[in-house]
Amino acid sequence: MAVIQSVLSALKSRVAKVCEQCHFIKLILGWAARIGGEISGIVHSLKLACLSMVPFLVGAASVTLFESFTGNSILGPENPNLGGAIQGMFPLMLVVSIAYQLCGVQGINKNIGILLALVCSALSHMGGNFDFNRANLFSNDFGNLFDVLIIPILALRLFDGIARLSKKILGEKFEYVFLPQISEALRLIIPFICTLFLVLLIVRLSNFVFDQFGGLMVHAVGDLGGFKFMFVRMLAAHLIWTVGLHGDNLFGVIFGSAALFESVSGRLDFIGFYNIFVIFGGCGSALCLWLAVLLGSKDRYGRRVAILATPFILFNIPEILIFGLPVIMNRLLLVPFFLVPIANFAAGYLAIQSGLIEFPAPAPTWTTPVFLNIYLATDGNVFAVLVQFVSIATGTLIYMPFVRKFSYMQSSSGQLRRLERNLSLTSNLESINSRKFHKAQMTIIDSHMEVTKIIDLLEGRRLEVYYQPKVDPVSMTSSQFEALLRIHMSDGVVKGPFFLETLEMAGLASTIDLWVCRAVKQDIGKWREVNFEPRISINLHPDTISDRRYLDKIVDLLAGMPIDFEILERGSVNSEVAIENLHFLRDKGFKIALDDFGSGFAGLDALTRLPLDMVKIDKSLLDAAATDAGRVVYETALQICRRLGIDSVTEGVETRDQLQLAVAFGVTYVQGYLTGRPIPGIGLEYFAVPEALRADALGAGAQESTSKIIAKA
Repeated sequence: MAVIQSVLSALKSRVAKVCEQCHFIKLILGWAARIGGEISGIVHSLKLACLSMVPFLVGAASVTLFESFTGNSILGPENPNLGGAIQGMFPLMLVVSIAYQLCGVQGINKNIGILLALVCSALSHMGGNFDFNRANLFSNDFGNLFDVLIIPILALRLFDGIARLSKKILGEKFEYVFLPQISEALRLIIPFICTLFLVLLIVRLSNFVFDQFGGLMVHAVGDLGGFKFMFVRMLAAHLIWTVGLHGDNLFGVIFGSAALFESVSGRLDFIGFYNIFVIFGGCGSALCLWLAVLLGSKDRYGRRVAILATPFILFNIPEILIFGLPVIMNRLLLVPFFLVPIANFAAGYLAIQSGLIEFPAPAPTWTTPVFLNIYLATDGNVFAVLVQFVSIATGTLIYMPFVRKFSYMQSSSGQLRRLERNLSLTSNLESINSRKFHKAQMTIIDSHMEVTKIIDLLEGRRLEVYYQPKVDPVSMTSSQFEALLRIHMSDGVVKGPFFLETLEMAGLASTIDLWVCRAVKQDIGKWREVNFEPRISINLHPDTISDRRYLDKIVDLLAGMPIDFEILERGSVNSEVAIENLHFLRDKGFKIALDDFGSGFAGLDALTRLPLDMVKIDKSLLDAAATDAGRVVYETALQICRRLGIDSVTEGVETRDQLQLAVAFGVTYVQGYLTGRPIPGIGLEYFAVPEALRADALGAGAQESTSKIIAKA
């Protein structure tokens, strides 16, 4: 006995250790998930911040374009290079934009958050020292990655954490002394000051680290010289561009720019080589990207951005295209964004080394359009122009498949085609849905990754239609069933359609409706083979009801079949077009049922406006019938249906008392777990057998009935 107790004790100890380890692992995974969520929120905020800078960039580029044409500043000769000065404000404006977006995500007061981000970025720019000679935020050296990107994110994250801690410590003490507005401001003073000091400490620490190790990197890059230095500069600059900062300027601030003016060939220096041979239209060879979008993109939004950017791209100003698409932090376009400049660099290097191109004239200014710049620098060498043309054509071909993939992922029509393919819908619905789906374009751009995950999940024939009976409470038989969508997960679990809300927001709900209609038609064909033809109700989304062209396809698909359509009373269903379409469905022999009556969405006026054959009483009314007042409301709803000659269905019947109450008040049909859970189409005919339902519903309950019926099937 003692031995057994010892073994059991050791086993218990071992199990406890395993549980502790599992708890620790779960804790680590929880932290990792939380950190991943925060990083995802930050990245999303940065994308929105970059996109919101497009109007500023358009304005700055317009000024630069005007000055390139006229040779004068808008404000006169005493203010040269106004466009460059405005573009110099870009880092400062980006700090404001990033802070604004992050404040929205973290729930921080936007005024305080923006002010804090600006002050902390200025502190970082001054190196942590109050050297006001370096406090000019419009100077060329402001705008490095640390000042503009890392410091605002770090500052606002610290501020949020300190503010939460401060609120816990101080509680609501200020509320009893000051007005709410004043107390809120006072509560933020301590977090604001603490954040400033912490950021100052972090900046000084980072400067110390850079002083110790950064100099080695600067010298290592600077000592490369020639084409090696230019190649490293090109890669580093493009890497910096991918996070929304001006890579060329930032690289010059860190590593210097003296090497750019060394001669390559004749009077051509390295910066001239870079402008003429590598970055056609701007960084990333934006001219090639522009051509690829115009030639290969099916996304209307992307094409509009490219058209807007046209005059600027021609003069090598790429920001509108890069921030508007965006290329910033875009995993689909980053590969060609690096690859095309590398290919251009190689082509230019070979052209120089071959000796076939000479440069008796210096390279013109960087805003000189492509072809013209090399034509002027080579005194009209046609072969040199041909080299540029081949490079541009090659770069466009490299961009093309990536642009098509990006367009396909971004556009609602692309999402629709993927969903159609995954659900085996061969009909081409894009042409009849362009207006509706492009209306949801910006929503899909913001959430296309989530939609993509869902559409990927639907691959592999995972969707199936289950059917829940509407039972006659007197005879306890059923010949009417509601079609409900289910998805089989990879672990074998069957779930409800949790993905519908996301697809609805993306404008793709009607495609799901069409798939359900097709699946129901196939099941009806199987039931007819065994002489069983129940009446099936199908839920239609308001978008589907409002689109006559979709309804035409559904009518052609289900013509002559015993089908009801269940609708939810939302705003779009109340439109004249939707009501006219409901009459159209009734004229074609289909019945219309109003779902969730009494839930707050469907009001009494819907009974007078909509052509209804059936009303489904929401479960909330049945639950409320447990009280005297609720019983009156429930009975009144059923009386209204009877007086209007409309069949009624009580949803959510789960107990014998609820069933008996529904019978007493004269409901037409009942639906719920007591009388039958949703099951696959196979075995559905057994619900027409009264003995099976009566015994379970009035006896031990229907939790066993479904399993029995499925077993019989």
